[in-house]
Amino acid sequence: MSNKTLTPTDLIERLAELIGGADNAQRWLDTPHPFLSGRTPQSYIDEGKLEVIDYIVHCIEVGQPG
Repeated sequence: MSNKTLTPTDLIERLAELIGGADNAQRWLDTPHPFLSGRTPQSYIDEGKLEVIDYIVHCIEVGQPG
C-alpha cells in the first residue's frame, strides 16, 4: 500500500502488473469477490472505495489471502 494519493488508474495499473496484463486485471475487477460479499471490485472503485481494493491488491502483492 502506498502513502501517495491513490487513483483508480494507479490501482488498476498495479493490479495489471501483478496478474498479467490489462485484460486479466479487468476480468478480475469484473468478477464477484468473496471478500466483498459477492460484489465486484469494480463496483467498489466506482463508488470511490479505493482503499478496500487497495487492501486486496496489497494482499496479492505480499502473498496473503485477501
